Amino acid sequence: MIAFAPKTFKEKLYRRLVKRWNLTGYQRFWYLFSTYARPYWKCFVLLFLLNLLIFVLGMLQTGFTGATITALTGSDMTGSADQLPAIRVMGINLNNMGTTVNGWLGITESTDKFKAVFLAGGLAFVSDLLIAIVTFFASWLGAYTSQSTGNLVQLSLFRHYMSFSIGFFNKNKAGQLISRMESDAGSSTGGYQSLINGFVVCPLMILFFFMITVQASWVLVAAVVVAGFTHHLLTMLISKPIQINTKKSLNISAGYRSTLMEAFTAIRVVKSFAAEDFEIARIKAGIQEMFKNRMWGSMLSNIQGQGRKVINGTVSLIILSFSAYELFVTKRINTSSCLFFVYICNKVVAPISQLSGTFINLQTLIGSSQRVYKYFKMMPDVPEGTKPIEQFHSEIEYQNVGFFYEKKPVLQNINLKIKKGETIALVGPSGAGKSTFVDMALRFYDPKEGSICIDGTDLRKFKQADYRRLFGVVSQESILFNATIRENIGYAREGITQEQIDIAAKVANAYDFIMDTPLGFDTYVGDRGIRLSGGQRQRIAIARAVVGNPQILIMDEATSSLDSESEREVQKAIKQVTQNMTAIIIAHRLSTVVHAHKIVVLEKGHVVDFGSHHELLERCDLYQSLYKHQFEIQESSTV
Repeated sequence: MIAFAPKTFKEKLYRRLVKRWNLTGYQRFWYLFSTYARPYWKCFVLLFLLNLLIFVLGMLQTGFTGATITALTGSDMTGSADQLPAIRVMGINLNNMGTTVNGWLGITESTDKFKAVFLAGGLAFVSDLLIAIVTFFASWLGAYTSQSTGNLVQLSLFRHYMSFSIGFFNKNKAGQLISRMESDAGSSTGGYQSLINGFVVCPLMILFFFMITVQASWVLVAAVVVAGFTHHLLTMLISKPIQINTKKSLNISAGYRSTLMEAFTAIRVVKSFAAEDFEIARIKAGIQEMFKNRMWGSMLSNIQGQGRKVINGTVSLIILSFSAYELFVTKRINTSSCLFFVYICNKVVAPISQLSGTFINLQTLIGSSQRVYKYFKMMPDVPEGTKPIEQFHSEIEYQNVGFFYEKKPVLQNINLKIKKGETIALVGPSGAGKSTFVDMALRFYDPKEGSICIDGTDLRKFKQADYRRLFGVVSQESILFNATIRENIGYAREGITQEQIDIAAKVANAYDFIMDTPLGFDTYVGDRGIRLSGGQRQRIAIARAVVGNPQILIMDEATSSLDSESEREVQKAIKQVTQNMTAIIIAHRLSTVVHAHKIVVLEKGHVVDFGSHHELLERCDLYQSLYKHQFEIQESSTV
């Protein structure tokens, strides 16, 4: 896509705003918020109302505190509430707030001073107590909403992951994908209570304090404005480094997680190559990188926190000095007003500092949101079809199929029909394209050229889950889940009975060794099946493939990990099972496919020849070479 330079003033202004204020980041955060917070809109309404209640209670607490100070210092207290202004914020200022509230409470100059202080101070305490209670529920509701929204984002992101082809997972490290789900998705929806409190309560409190101070002292107002501007300046200076540090921290954590996963999942390789020190060095480097990043983040956080304390302290000093000047030099205010000035100073500066801090927290959320948004906007390169399919009736046909990986041809001009009930074997040297041929039959990838059809319909039109349920697959690497043998054999097959599992285990020549274990089918196989031998894992994988009576069976070197005796038994079982089933078998041992209906010889992405074992021995030089080579190896191994 060609990016044209902006021509109009509006376009130029928009691009400048996008760059200056990071509008793209805000848009991506809003996308996640508006999409996944929508189901909890009632919670957000209640959260908003609770924060409004906190604001109202805060105003009352301020008024009661003013009344307490007035009663405590013995300042003038009007005796009749009827003579006071109406209950309007604009009718109240620093000079008359304590007197006004005392009038509303019925406190007069004749009221006992202790009772007056106890009543006003008690109401201030009750206001504080109510603020604490409401804040508790608001915080709990905010946490519930944040966690629930985060759960939706994580589930949706995982579902989005599952829509991608195998190629996506080949290009992206598992640790990074997990980190995006665990760290980024959770961080992108966190702290809703602090956001609402910061952007709702704080501005209202600032406005309230401004209105009651503007009539009393422009010096105080000026000090507050200077404080607000200074906080804003600090926020602008530090928000970008914090956002950059957040993104970097997430990337470092993802890389560290990937390194850990690789070390644990490849522990046999690590031990075999005595590479423990090498892996320790890699982990040490990752830990040191995270340490540096976290220390930089801690420094930024401390600069922000201590910087705001200095700003707040400076403003407090200005207000204290001004109040003392007015009390002792000009004598235009009394002790009550002086104390209330100092009190209001702390009250008005706190929401300004909190508002600026909330903006900084928002930058962290934006940094996480952008990482998650990146994956949500990726489109699967194998798009979902819409047509259901339940049965395979006649044939699978490759029509002029070509596939390229990063412009490098893998398969070219493949034309082949696989009829129902046939056993097709794929043979050829390493890198000939056999696995890609099978992956395309499963629609892990789509052809770059041509098409693959089943019963005359392009695979791209079918729902992927429906289509793949036609298959049973045994891959070269037998990956099992950390569950029981029963759960592994019946994996993702609803309604599978124990009888079906028993039959599948017998077909795969696995039943005897399963029953020899102390717990039988309830035996846990360990992570990736590590508690079983390679041959046992392979036979469990075969049982898993056939338990659902699939219509098409794909076996990629399914017997490669078996000893000769087990291989013969499994081959007999497979031959029996595939009598009424279409089978596609990748094999390096030609002895395992000599009885296939059709053997397809591949070389450098091309079909060199296909036919029966005897036909290929007579006319195909490559097949003759492969067969002779394996025969010589077998001969030498028996000597």
